[in-house]
Amino acid sequence: MHLPLAMVLLFGGGTGLAFIFLPLMMINRYTRLMREVLSACMKWVMGSAYFMLFMLVSWMKLSHLMDAGFMLGVSFLVFNVGFLTFLFFRMYRSLKKLFNFGYRNSAYIQSIKKWPVRIFLSL
Repeated sequence: MHLPLAMVLLFGGGTGLAFIFLPLMMINRYTRLMREVLSACMKWVMGSAYFMLFMLVSWMKLSHLMDAGFMLGVSFLVFNVGFLTFLFFRMYRSLKKLFNFGYRNSAYIQSIKKWPVRIFLSL
């Protein structure tokens, strides 16, 4: 059993999501994140660019158009090089702040040094 005009509804919903809703959400997020670091803004920009390209590739695959495989590779390249780079960079910076890497006498390092004593005393 098939839903009448299901392909038209799928294309219309995906196109509206990727090319109308997502840019409007990006404008909203970009104005809020403009005061923060550049990597947070670029993470959102590259993530939305990847999603838009992936929706375009899905549309091309369902329509059996040429070079859909190439566009899929381009969208994964944008995801890997663009989005994941900024994501891991932000995670690394937040971990650096959390654990105070580079500071030998930080409170976290001092508490780690006391762990064997605590474990021995708890036995």
